[in-house]
Amino acid sequence: MENATKALIMAATILISIVVISLGLYLAATLSSFSAQVNEETRQKQISEFNGQFLKYQAREDLTIYDIITVANLAKENNDYYQLTTPNPNTLYIQVILRKSATNYNNFENTSQEFAQNKNDEMTAEIESNGDLKRYTCEQVDISESTQRVYRIVFEQN
Repeated sequence: MENATKALIMAATILISIVVISLGLYLAATLSSFSAQVNEETRQKQISEFNGQFLKYQAREDLTIYDIITVANLAKENNDYYQLTTPNPNTLYIQVILRKSATNYNNFENTSQEFAQNKNDEMTAEIESNGDLKRYTCEQVDISESTQRVYRIVFEQN
């Protein structure tokens, strides 16, 4: 009888151990998937906030050269941070293009220093004969399929 009792206690101990281990594995898997989901939501929020800096200009027709300089500085900071020098939709590089006419355009993503150096000349050229600033339209904002981030923004003079 004593041996049967010991055997039942051993069997119960093994079953309880299996239940505890199974519960631990289940909790680990659940917490892992929850953690992955939280990380993905955080990443999507960061991408959304980043893109929002550029998307707020989309389809606007009342932009001035100051808005374009702001976007160029954002792009330059991004490109410098990631040490990128060439436009490529599969990287985090951002390209800012300003078209003053169909054939005349400038690529401004790395030229915010040039704006600062030639500020007076640039700003004088941006003033209409009636004293108002020239207006620009944000023609397109392109988002990369691979990075889900803005990689090109195009402005055109009205």
